[in-house]
Amino acid sequence: MGPTALSSSSGGEEAGDTPHNNDRNSSHVWMERTWSWHDMSALDHIALPMWLVSFEHNNVRFLWCNNACASAWCKDSKEAFLAVDLNSSSAPAVIEQHAFLFKKIQVDYETWKLPKTIYPKESDVPIQTICELLPMRWREANGNELVVACVTAHKTEKAAEKEENEVMLRSHHMMTHCRTLMVLLDTKGKVLYCNGSAAAFYLFKQGEGTIGDIAACSDWEESNIEEG
Repeated sequence: MGPTALSSSSGGEEAGDTPHNNDRNSSHVWMERTWSWHDMSALDHIALPMWLVSFEHNNVRFLWCNNACASAWCKDSKEAFLAVDLNSSSAPAVIEQHAFLFKKIQVDYETWKLPKTIYPKESDVPIQTICELLPMRWREANGNELVVACVTAHKTEKAAEKEENEVMLRSHHMMTHCRTLMVLLDTKGKVLYCNGSAAAFYLFKQGEGTIGDIAACSDWEESNIEEG
């Protein structure tokens, strides 16, 4: 569920989810003062999943999350998300990554980004995200102050757009060479698209043709059939 422990609905770590792209930024807004649970209420209803996590060795834990985070990671409530145990069953690779992020974020005060796959509860389609981790000064309910990682999951559109474009191109290629007559009309009856077979049959030219032309041609074809 966290940026290093949750890359699937089961909480497993995915092999391709490796951190990258760091930026030294100790003067970030989250470091200008100490923040508390009360300060985060304004972020509770934004659409982007956000959460706070500490990567301290043997004490990796979530400290806060918003509603979008709990929903994205398939939890019934924020309390359920925050109660996830991130220490007892972590694989060696996950433990190593936790240590890496602890130093980068909570010791060196650097920002970091890494890809993560989210499996929303309301959808069977996984979402590819880039998680941005920023250092943040945090005060716990008991008054203890520490630097933690503030994580925001940004949805990446490039992969989805690329796949959609590839599907569209394949479909267009199939329609272009299909012998079946295929015509797309707007609500006023103007031809928006037709494949080669339809253009040849109805004698359409680029940017021309209406539903009236199709009807006329169909009437002509019907009358020929009746006469025959």
